[in-house]
Amino acid sequence: MKELRVQSKGDPIRAFFVFDPRRHGIVLCAGHKAGNEKRFYQIMIPLADEEYRKHLQKLQQE
Repeated sequence: MKELRVQSKGDPIRAFFVFDPRRHGIVLCAGHKAGNEKRFYQIMIPLADEEYRKHLQKLQQE
């Protein structure tokens, strides 16, 4: 999993993405990183992991 760091009007935005087994880029989740940085990652990383797990399950069903 990778983190894309961008800014919008000076505010930090973080997007988590991954390349799946077919080598397609998948954006898993994104959010405004403000306030408690540790809490941001504690929420976003499990969310991104879950989205990727769902994506892989969907690929297996095809």
